[in-house]
Amino acid sequence: MAFLPLYGLGHDDRWREKTLALLVPIAARIGGSGLFGAGSALAAGLAVTAPATVVVEGSGPEAARLLHAARTSWHPNAWVFEGHPPTQFSLPDELPTDGSGAARALVCFGISCAPPVTDPAELRSLLGSGGVGRRG
Repeated sequence: MAFLPLYGLGHDDRWREKTLALLVPIAARIGGSGLFGAGSALAAGLAVTAPATVVVEGSGPEAARLLHAARTSWHPNAWVFEGHPPTQFSLPDELPTDGSGAARALVCFGISCAPPVTDPAELRSLLGSGGVGRRG
């Protein structure tokens, strides 16, 4: 489980590969393992689910609604930032920049990014789907 945040935040597949290499041998032995089995199953699920990075830009009530939607939506491996993420966790360079200050959410699943989102309901739906079937 400790390697998964490194994978999720850094978009470095080496941590995902290391996680899977450790979990595969465990999988055959955890059938009746109770809490340990549940934790291992969670780690396996997280390792195969693309992490979501959400950056909410802008200010005011619209940005606050987007931020609330991002923080309360369910995704098993989501990282939400307000404004700009720390440099080591930055989004891919190909995301369009917008100096207007308008409220919008930039959402990436792994290194694949969706177009900017301005509607909280759409953001919830996007995170809930894990990016599967997203517009773009």
